[in-house]
Amino acid sequence: MSFVSKLQAAACVSALALAAPALAEPAAATAPSAAPQATPPAAATPAKAEPAKPAAEPLKQPTIDDFLADPALAQASLSPSGRYVAYVRSVKDQQRVAVFDLEERKGKDVFAGASPGVTGTSHLAIIQAAGIEELNWKGDDRLVVTTYSLGFGASDGMVFLFREPAAFVVDRTAATGPKQVLLARANSKKPADPKDAAHLAAHLPNDPNHILVLRTSDRNGALYRYDVRDGSAEQIEAGQSGVTGYQLDSTGTVVARTLHKSGFLHDWAVIEGRAPGQSQWTKIAEVHAKDVRKFSDFEFLGPTSKPGEVYVAVRPKTPADGDTTAVRVFDFKTMSLGAPVWSNPKYDVVQIVQNPADGTLLGGCYWVDVLQCDFADKTLAANLKGLSKFFDGDRSLAIVSMSDDGRRWLLNVSGPDEPGTYFLYDRDKAHIEILGLRYPKLPTDALGKMERVAWKARDGAELHGYLTLPPEMPAYPKSGAPPLIVMPHGGPEARDHFEFDLWSQFLATRGYAVFQPNFRGSDGFGRAFAEAGYHEWGGRMQDDVTDGVRAVLAQGKADPAKVCIVGASYGGYAALYGGATQPDLYKCVVAIAGVSDLNEMLEWERSTFGADSDHYTYWTKAIGDTKADHDRLKAKSPAQLASTYAIPVLLIHGTADEVVPVKQSRGMERALKKAGKPVKFVEVGDEGHGDWSAKDNALLLNEMEAFLGKHLGTPRPSAPPEKAKDADKPADKDKAKK
Repeated sequence: MSFVSKLQAAACVSALALAAPALAEPAAATAPSAAPQATPPAAATPAKAEPAKPAAEPLKQPTIDDFLADPALAQASLSPSGRYVAYVRSVKDQQRVAVFDLEERKGKDVFAGASPGVTGTSHLAIIQAAGIEELNWKGDDRLVVTTYSLGFGASDGMVFLFREPAAFVVDRTAATGPKQVLLARANSKKPADPKDAAHLAAHLPNDPNHILVLRTSDRNGALYRYDVRDGSAEQIEAGQSGVTGYQLDSTGTVVARTLHKSGFLHDWAVIEGRAPGQSQWTKIAEVHAKDVRKFSDFEFLGPTSKPGEVYVAVRPKTPADGDTTAVRVFDFKTMSLGAPVWSNPKYDVVQIVQNPADGTLLGGCYWVDVLQCDFADKTLAANLKGLSKFFDGDRSLAIVSMSDDGRRWLLNVSGPDEPGTYFLYDRDKAHIEILGLRYPKLPTDALGKMERVAWKARDGAELHGYLTLPPEMPAYPKSGAPPLIVMPHGGPEARDHFEFDLWSQFLATRGYAVFQPNFRGSDGFGRAFAEAGYHEWGGRMQDDVTDGVRAVLAQGKADPAKVCIVGASYGGYAALYGGATQPDLYKCVVAIAGVSDLNEMLEWERSTFGADSDHYTYWTKAIGDTKADHDRLKAKSPAQLASTYAIPVLLIHGTADEVVPVKQSRGMERALKKAGKPVKFVEVGDEGHGDWSAKDNALLLNEMEAFLGKHLGTPRPSAPPEKAKDADKPADKDKAKK
């Protein structure tokens, strides 16, 4: 029997076994304080398996709540022996940690996070949201859990917003039931700082009784060594104002730190390093904390097996260094980079796979269409190749964790119409079984089907992107080619993948085709491809998008009379510029947090971060210089082209945006209104450049759907909305504009 055949057979048997009604038998509660009861990860049928199926329910259109729901399963992780799986599961408004025994086929909850509601003794606290941020094993018997609570507090006549992070060690084997030890908790009697945190910095595999925990409060990060048996601690790295993180080597020695130099609004930081045993810090790079790769020459990937060394992803500075981002070793003893130890000639590395026992580099991973990983070891490479074939080559296989002996792998399998499913793979037995669907309310059959689209740009360059078509549903019979939504990505040094995309799938389930082009200037395809977009805002990058749209329309897969362009950040700029210059192609524009005036944007960058900062240097290199290129930048600024608009525009922007200031959308609205053009501006209070609350994301999707439906027609209207998440928070739909 071939390797793939063995996998298929094993999957069928495993799926049937997992479908047994009494798979997990939670331990009975022995005391009022015992952990709540658990259920095992939800069972499902893996690809190509053909077990008996119950009568299918009618396929339903996913609601906005379905798209924005927390994952039913998250943060799954194998214990070092590979016998146990720990994971976070959502039960109504509460998150819980459960452990499943893969040999006894039993599971139970071992930890319960906070729930929304009123709490507090010495002071009043109203928790509006709570969750589990991080979950890590410490041996097979203990788990390190970090949590957070968000809400309003009252003390001494003062009312304030608070964020309360905490860290716990949970002993799942205690005779009286799971025992938890509080390691650290922030003070919820004071206003929140988004950078307050308490999380695991190093699990110290060679020390069974200790871990390292980072505690930050008021941006004063300190590192502590905790005893997991009793919670006692000693400080090993004193805090300093602005420090929010550390990088450690394989011995747990601090070799680098992240130091914030601006206010939290801008989230700008410096990475500093030092040799083991030294106290003097040396600047390595300036980075934007929310997107390191766009502004830094390297990114930390993980410690090597040698003291004082860390694997980093390094982007070549010159053609002589190669074209793609490679894995190299940064030696903190000499503050120098070694030669590449892993690279791909066409694609940038995005992550590595290491042996969990000793940190040995096993392979490097990169995006082609799906995520691919290359292993030097022929046996490991054959395993992954067989798994990829089993999933038809159209799924990304991320190795979430593996047992110390490398025999068992926990995989997160995902694709355009599969937001994520956990699988367990046993290498020795060539056996794979499904553990659970992460988003059971988004079944594959209810989501759109994505396909790769290739085209040649007007100058002959070969490019590609992805087209998602509406799913076939009995309630919505086919009626000709669908309207097309063009969705250029942000960055612009980012890229789209053959992967689940929430906005694309939301729009596809509403009956639209969605096109996501990877234009020149995109990340992931090497230095030359990314830099081909420099000084090309409104130029070559825009032409690449236009050429891709025309290629899609030439294939007859979308209605050429019904095309709108939608984007966020740089994608918002591309949408605005496309609307200003190509009203014959587009019927409407949606720009979320889009740049509208290039000169003003660059001036804001300079005044915010400084003319000599790496950040400002990057943007002048990527966009242009406000003095030397002033006229060109003005001509490529949508706000300066407002009089040319002939189509309606929807602008959406968060007032706390620290990447593209909200005044960019405010200025665009003023310019369009002054020119007498149709525009609607939705300003969302207290939201940044991303990571919006579920409530405000629902607002965004509702506004987008209504606007597109008005100007393109509504192929598949949304089902009646369910009760919005975070309904107790003030409504944002009618927040005042400034």
